[in-house]
Amino acid sequence: MALPSGNVRRWEWLADLCRCRGYTSGVELGVKEGRTTAFLLAKEPGLRLVAVDLWDLVPANDVEQYAGWNWNEIKEQFRSSTAPYAARLSFHQMGTLEAAKLYAKRKARFDFVFIDANHSFSGVQADIRAWRPLIRAGGTVCGHDIDLASVYMAVTAEFESWSAWKHRSDSMWWSSV
Repeated sequence: MALPSGNVRRWEWLADLCRCRGYTSGVELGVKEGRTTAFLLAKEPGLRLVAVDLWDLVPANDVEQYAGWNWNEIKEQFRSSTAPYAARLSFHQMGTLEAAKLYAKRKARFDFVFIDANHSFSGVQADIRAWRPLIRAGGTVCGHDIDLASVYMAVTAEFESWSAWKHRSDSMWWSSV
């Protein structure tokens, strides 16, 4: 399958991934104001998404804390931008590992997970380990910010084979399951 390259942003890349592979269910970890979430749901009418974010400071993160952000305003932006797609969206204000446990109990399986939450080595590694078992065979574990050393180290520690893609202001990684 030819995935997009060149001058596209992460949300366009993800929409193309869904379209090329016929994906209909996914998870986005770390959704912030919902730009990627809303774009995916708008472009892929058959897609159902689970969105997970603390909308708060990231605990035990040695890479970033997001201090000074107005989390209530950011969460309202998310709700507003994703409101037209409410029937195809489940969102959870909780930690990514807590959400993985919730969906594991439900025996849920998804086509992909997009990891863009806690960017520390331990955060990315924990998200990969928690969510990879919830991805169907032939699905994709992917994420943002492979240009961060902590993300790069976690991805290389967890996958024997993976790929990366860069745009002038985005960097992605992915591995098939």
